[in-house]
Amino acid sequence: MTVFVIAMYYIFLEPTDPALRRVCPQGGGGKQAQDLGKHQQAMEKANRSNYHHYNKKLKNFARANRQNMTKSEACLWKYLLSKGQMRGYTFKRQRPVLNYIADFMCEELKLIIEVDGITHLNKEVELKDKDRDQKLLLSGFTTLRFSSEDVLKRLGVVKGIIIDWIDAKDMFNISKTP
Repeated sequence: MTVFVIAMYYIFLEPTDPALRRVCPQGGGGKQAQDLGKHQQAMEKANRSNYHHYNKKLKNFARANRQNMTKSEACLWKYLLSKGQMRGYTFKRQRPVLNYIADFMCEELKLIIEVDGITHLNKEVELKDKDRDQKLLLSGFTTLRFSSEDVLKRLGVVKGIIIDWIDAKDMFNISKTP
């Protein structure tokens, strides 16, 4: 059943527009997970008891980021993620998690949304993003990445991808209950 749902995420979330960034894979296993080492594989999943891996050492940096949002982050926040606009789920902006500051995070869905500027086209930064996404995945989070350009020019498509992901996640959670 899980394999089917994982495949379903790809069907729903793989954008038809090649300009849109790909969605982080849901599998979490295989060679990439082995490469991260035993310590990180054994990482506790995010939950309420561990405050979803909130990192209070990054609190001041996160506050500064909230006060200086990029245009694309402000647009995504205002038109899609604030005030429960995404199917009633609450998102937090610039949330410290593990050793990172996520642009947007929904604790209930364990979903992180990142808005990538032009610097993320650099191969070195891309590798760091991939490593970060894998570590977040091992602690229970899924990362959806969008380019700044997509958020500013194709907000409707971005909204559709996020809604499809939420609907697929909700459908998976319903099917798990007896």
